[in-house]
Amino acid sequence: MATVNMVTTGDLFAGKNGKKYQFILPAYQRGYRWRSPENKSVTNTESSQILQLLEDIKEYLEKTAFAKKFYCMQPVVVAKKSDNEYYLVDGQQRLTTFYLLYKFLKYDIICPPDAREFFPENEIAKRNEKLNHSVFTLKYECRNIEDWLNNIQNIQQIVDSTVDKYFLSSAYLCIKKWFESLPPEEKWNSKFLDLLEQTSSTVNVGSGKDIPRSLQFIWYELDGNECSDQEKLFQRLNKGKLPLTSAELIKAFLFGEFDRKIQEAQAYIKENPDDKNANQCLDNAEKDKERFEKEWEEYENAMQDEAFWYFISKYNYDTRLEYLFELSLKMNGVKDASLCSGQNVEIPQHTFYLFKKSYDERFHDGGIESARIAFFEYYQKLRKYYRDWELYHLIGCLIHLDKPMNEICTAIKDVKLISDAGSVLKRMIKDTLFSDVSNMNNLVAELEKLNYNSPKNIRKVLLAFNIAIILSMKQKSVFFDFSQYFNGSWDLEHICSQNQDISANKQDQWLNTIVDYFLGTAFVPPPPGFEDKEEASSREKLSREIFKKWYDEKSSEIDSDDFENILKSQYKDNKSRKTLENYILYGIYQIKYGNITKEKLWKIIFQLVNILERDGEAEPKSDDGLRNITLLDAQTNRSYKDAPFFVKRKHIIAVEGEGRYILPGTRNVFLKTYSNALDNMLFWDPIQDGQAYFEKIANTLAEFFSLNNK
Repeated sequence: MATVNMVTTGDLFAGKNGKKYQFILPAYQRGYRWRSPENKSVTNTESSQILQLLEDIKEYLEKTAFAKKFYCMQPVVVAKKSDNEYYLVDGQQRLTTFYLLYKFLKYDIICPPDAREFFPENEIAKRNEKLNHSVFTLKYECRNIEDWLNNIQNIQQIVDSTVDKYFLSSAYLCIKKWFESLPPEEKWNSKFLDLLEQTSSTVNVGSGKDIPRSLQFIWYELDGNECSDQEKLFQRLNKGKLPLTSAELIKAFLFGEFDRKIQEAQAYIKENPDDKNANQCLDNAEKDKERFEKEWEEYENAMQDEAFWYFISKYNYDTRLEYLFELSLKMNGVKDASLCSGQNVEIPQHTFYLFKKSYDERFHDGGIESARIAFFEYYQKLRKYYRDWELYHLIGCLIHLDKPMNEICTAIKDVKLISDAGSVLKRMIKDTLFSDVSNMNNLVAELEKLNYNSPKNIRKVLLAFNIAIILSMKQKSVFFDFSQYFNGSWDLEHICSQNQDISANKQDQWLNTIVDYFLGTAFVPPPPGFEDKEEASSREKLSREIFKKWYDEKSSEIDSDDFENILKSQYKDNKSRKTLENYILYGIYQIKYGNITKEKLWKIIFQLVNILERDGEAEPKSDDGLRNITLLDAQTNRSYKDAPFFVKRKHIIAVEGEGRYILPGTRNVFLKTYSNALDNMLFWDPIQDGQAYFEKIANTLAEFFSLNNK
C-alpha cells in the first residue's frame, strides 16, 4: 500500500539528513511542456500554466485569510529507488516549474545581478555550483540535458536547439520577466523565496499560534509492488488527466500510519530484544492493521449498495467512501460548503487536504486507533438508521428534500428513543416544506398555492406525501426506493391531460397509443435501440393483421359519413361508448390504410378521444393545481405523453407489472383509490376525483405532521 504525507517545498529543497533529493524522470514520460507567453498562441495568464501558478501563489501571500492555512499542490507520485533517490511517476511539470522558480530566486541571493559582471569566471562557476547544491536534482533517463539544465540560470534568450530546451528556457525567462514586472519596493522576490524555503519543521506549531505560510505537495510514495507497475499507474493518472482522488489518498495515508506503527514496534524489538512484551506490541499492531483492512472493505462494499447510498446521499462520487469522510469532517466542526455536496471536480484532493489537517490537529497524540474510531463512528450510526424502518424513510425523505446529512445527524444525535427521533425528523420535514404551518387550515392554504408551474415545491410535497403514505400503512415489508427515485428523473404529470392539441411530429405516436389501448398489441413500437430489422418487420406485419381483422369485423357497422355528426351526441352508456370506440378506430384505420388523409381526420379523432375520456364532455375541466398532478418517472410519462387517462391507467398498471417502480401515491391515483365515485374507472374528473385526491394529501400530511383541526 502506498504511503501519503504532506511535504513542503522547503523539505524538497533542504533534502533529508543533509542529502538532497534526486528525482529520476523515467523514459516513458514526455519532457517539460508547461506553457508561457514566450510560446506561440499563449497570450494571457489563463492560457499559461506558469503565469497562473505565479499569480495563485501571489494571491495566497496577499490574503490574510490564509494566515493559518497552507497552499496545497496536487500530488507528486514517486517510487523510491534508493535513499533520497526517487522515480518521479507523476508531477514532473509542477516539480520542474518549482525547480526553475527556486533557481531564479536563489541565484539572485547567491550571485547578485549587479555584481555578476565583476566576478571572475571561476567565482561564477563556484556560485553556480553552490546554487545547484541548494536545489533538488532532476535526472533524465533518455534526455541529455542535465548539464545544460544545471546552468539554466545563465541563459539570456530562448534556446530552441531541442524541444526540451525550448520549453525549459521559455519557462525560466517567463518567470524572470514576471518578477521584473512587479514593483521592486514590494520585494516579491524575497517573499516568494521565504515561502519556498518554509519547511515542515516550523509548520506543526502549538495550538492557537500562527502557522507560517507554506507550499505543500501531497507526497504519494508507492510501495514495492506498485513500483513495478509505475508506468501503468502513470498512464492511468494521465489518461484524461485524472488525478488521484481524495479517497485514494486518505486510504494510503491511513494504511501508511498503520505501517509506521508496525515499523516502530519492529524497531523497538531490535533495540530491546529482552523485553517480553515487545513481540505482543508488534502482534497487536499487525492485528490492528488487519482489522482495519477488513473494515475498509466492509465500508467500501456498503457504499456500493444503491439502496444504502441513496438513503444517505443524492450526489455523485467516483469513490463513495469519500462522502463518509466528508460527513465526519462536517460533524467535527469543519465548515466547508463543498463537503457532502458531490465530488469536488475542480480540486479533487480537497477532502484529503481537510482530512489531513483535521488528523494532525485532533489525533497527534491519540494516533491512528483514535482516528479509526472517530472517523468511522458515523458509518455505524448511518447503518443503524438504515436498518430502522421509520428512520430509513424519514432520513431518506430529508436527504431528497436537500437537507444536509450533518444537520440530520446533529438533530437526533442526543435522542435516546427511536420514536422521539422520528418526531424530530417529521418536524424537520414539515419545517422544510411549510415553515409557518401549524394547523390544517394553514396546510390547506399552502397546498392550494401549489401549481404545475412551480415544479420544485410541488415535487417536494408529493415526495413527502408518498413517504407519509408508506409510513401510515405500517407494513414494514414495504419500502420506498430512494435509488429508483433518484435515478428515475421524475416528471410532474397531469392526471387528466390538459393539452388541447398534439404537435404534428407526435400525432402518429399518439394514434398508435390509442390503437394499442383498444386492440392490445397493434402498433407497439420496438424498444429504443432495437436493431433487429427482421423482427421489427414481423411486428409491423402482426400489427397490420390485428388491425385488419378488426376492420373486417366492424367496418360494416360504421357509417363513413357520420364523423362530424358523432361529435354532437353524448355517450354515457356502455353501448354508445363502444360505438364511439369503433368510430375512433375506424378513423385511424382510414388514416393508415385508407384514402382519407390525416389532415382531414385528425381533429375529429382527437375530439372523439377527448369526449370518451371526459365521459361525454367536449371540453376538459382544466386544472394545473395539486388536484390534477402526480409524480411519474420520465420513461413512463414520455412514452405516452398527453394520452387520455384511460390509456395512462392501463399503461401504468402494465409497466408496474413488468417491474418498473411506480410511486405508491401515483399508483393509487390511477387505480382511483382516493376517489369517492367509482362507477367509472376509465376517466378522471379533476373536480370530483381531484378534490378527493387533494383531501387525501391534506389529511395524510396533517396526520404525518401531527397537526390539529383535521
